[in-house]
Amino acid sequence: MSRELSDKAEAVLRRFGGVAFSGKELTEIRSLVGMTQSDLAIEWGISRTMVSRMESVAVPTAKVCDQYRGLLMRKFFFGELGE
Repeated sequence: MSRELSDKAEAVLRRFGGVAFSGKELTEIRSLVGMTQSDLAIEWGISRTMVSRMESVAVPTAKVCDQYRGLLMRKFFFGELGE
């Protein structure tokens, strides 16, 4: 892993390492990994409207937070999602 990538990964962990996210943070995560709502909807097999709803609530469910956390892991630790 390059030093630049590990610096980014450390910053991501500091920013998004908490247990729960807000809907706004879900949007930030999706943008950080370079996906649109439509991209995410296709990948997860749901509607874009559903993605919008998940990102619009003040306190998303733990399951939804874990799914977005998985996007971060794939992007910064496994090199997936457009690397």
